Amino acid sequence: MKEHNDGILTFIRYFLLVLAIVLLIILGLLAFRIYQSSTREIEDDASVVVVEDTEAHTEALEEEVQTETEVQTEAESDIEQKETETEMELQTVDPSTDALSTEDILVIEGQDVTEEETDLAGEESTGIYGTLNSACNFRSAASYEDEDGNDTTICSYDAGTELELLEDLGGWSRVKINGVIGYVGSQFVSTEE
Repeated sequence: MKEHNDGILTFIRYFLLVLAIVLLIILGLLAFRIYQSSTREIEDDASVVVVEDTEAHTEALEEEVQTETEVQTEAESDIEQKETETEMELQTVDPSTDALSTEDILVIEGQDVTEEETDLAGEESTGIYGTLNSACNFRSAASYEDEDGNDTTICSYDAGTELELLEDLGGWSRVKINGVIGYVGSQFVSTEE
């Protein structure tokens, strides 16, 4: 009977061992399913976060572009306004009509002119007369800009404007037009020597 009991005990041991293995497999499968479902939820949550981050980023970019567009439009408006003011300041003088006086030039330029500069209009004549062969700018200095970077243009004169050549400075000519001394590009001066 002992053999029989040993056989039953051995059977029960194997049965319990198989049962334990089956239970472990079932628990492993359940754990795997739980792991998969929690991973999917985390991935879904991450997708939602990524989508929300992308939408927020897109909104921020749209606001930035709108701000840049507003700044650019404002800058363009300022430039147009300054160009209009500059055009209004520059006057074209037709030799057949009234010429600009020294006072007009001071108003246009908006700068103080020293007494020495206004006295230059009474400077001795060189006797070299001519005309402008093309419309050009009449300048306060023999350069396009002064030391501060400001435009030296006082006004514009049309072709045919009579002038007196006071000095040839290479690329610039110091001239007197309608009693006012200034500078024009030498290429615009035709003399009657």
